Amino acid sequence: DASYEVKSRNLNNLLADWDFTGFDVNEYYKQKPGEQTMGVGMAYKVIGEGDDAYTLLAIVPRSAGYQKEWAGNFTVGKDGVHEGFATGRDIILEFAKKYVEENGDKFEGTVKLWTVGYSRGAGVANLLAAYLDDNSNALGVELKKENIFAYTFGTPSNVQYDDEEEKAALES
Repeated sequence: DASYEVKSRNLNNLLADWDFTGFDVNEYYKQKPGEQTMGVGMAYKVIGEGDDAYTLLAIVPRSAGYQKEWAGNFTVGKDGVHEGFATGRDIILEFAKKYVEENGDKFEGTVKLWTVGYSRGAGVANLLAAYLDDNSNALGVELKKENIFAYTFGTPSNVQYDDEEEKAALES
């Protein structure tokens, strides 16, 4: 029965238990989910000290309790990347850029990114990681491919292919 203003408290508590700081959520996380929304929470933690320090940036798309957001799963599109998941990815990218602008001065060393999601959140996290893999400065900090970690569960298909050659390329 919690209002949408406090729906993110479990995510906040989990990340705080893991020593992440700077927790924030986008406006969609604070509202009743709609058909083309995507709630997301973010936090960061500095690991190590001195020259060995790095910053782990967590990006966690809403992966349960998303009500009408689930309708975006049916917005497949005509070709290429799944349109509904790409919309979620783009919402997250916009929020993440703002988050990095506001918190980046507290980051130390190399920035590593961790994104995780289940079901719809997994489809979005998967596309987010792939996008950042191809666009290393998209968030305003450099993210090398080897520093992007995406863990997804119950991940729906989110790209289309026209023939076996495209399928093989995507699978590689």
